[in-house]
Amino acid sequence: MTAPQTAWTLSVSQWPGYLVHEQLKTSPYRAEIRSQEGFSRICAEVVHEGEEYRFYVARPDAQAERTQIGRSYRSVRRADRFARAWVRRNFINRAATPASWSRTAGAFLAGILAFALITPSNRPPTLVAGERAMSSSTYQPEQTSASTPMTLNESAPAGEPQLNADELKTIQTIGAAVGIPLGTPASTESWFVFADPLCPYCHAMQPAIDALPVAQRPVIIPVGVRGQLSAELIASYFEAVDRDGQAAGRLWQSFMDPSFDETRAREVVSQYPASDASKKKAFLTLTLFSKLGFKKTPTLVSAGGRLSGPISEVTELRTWLRFPEAE
Repeated sequence: MTAPQTAWTLSVSQWPGYLVHEQLKTSPYRAEIRSQEGFSRICAEVVHEGEEYRFYVARPDAQAERTQIGRSYRSVRRADRFARAWVRRNFINRAATPASWSRTAGAFLAGILAFALITPSNRPPTLVAGERAMSSSTYQPEQTSASTPMTLNESAPAGEPQLNADELKTIQTIGAAVGIPLGTPASTESWFVFADPLCPYCHAMQPAIDALPVAQRPVIIPVGVRGQLSAELIASYFEAVDRDGQAAGRLWQSFMDPSFDETRAREVVSQYPASDASKKKAFLTLTLFSKLGFKKTPTLVSAGGRLSGPISEVTELRTWLRFPEAE
């Protein structure tokens, strides 16, 4: 990220204490989010790699920690347009409106995101965002006693991916803030599923989740990874929960109904236009998903940080989670 820092225009950020410096009339696009003291904190820019253009967000001093936002483009103009819209949508302040609880919560969650982007990861240096290999759920975990409880110190079998302690803590924090508990509220004993309402594999896995006792069901972290409609739907989901007080779990279950499709998704988006606070929550979960190097939904995270892809059979799911045998 070595583009010259020239021709900046200054706009006030929605994050108190931060300013957005956006490059004018240059391509590829580049912007920086800085503290008011003038120190760079986050860099957002389009990068030409091979025959494609990709939009990355990163700490300016840590190339390996950059996070790709959105898809790759063959045209630099399309990549620039997406990047500019993303920065302005997420950071540039619009007309001032009265403060509200949801706006305050959105600012708090944005602060968590900023901390995640700014703080160096403890991930081993050979593993960078986007390179984490996901288990396909076909491996056979070590057999455990039926009475063996699930613990936070569970170890992964050789070759099975696993989060480090800081990554797991971040998921637990985000899960407690914006996750959807399908059973009990999020805690250190919870397991998590990153899921997209328009993902057919997430729909296929839902019956296995529903077959678990309520106390053993996961916390869902919703992510919009299947295009623009998917991203808008996640933001509208948060809007519906915040505005109308809709039960989070019940609304999510309606998304997982086999009949839920793009037509119904557009109806939800139209009924619940997302506020800036709701968009920030959707952006928060998507950025977490990308920063951890996850690529597909559903991604399963056990209470101890082990990772898996979709598991559609309840028996196999219970085995992977190391739950006691059902009586």
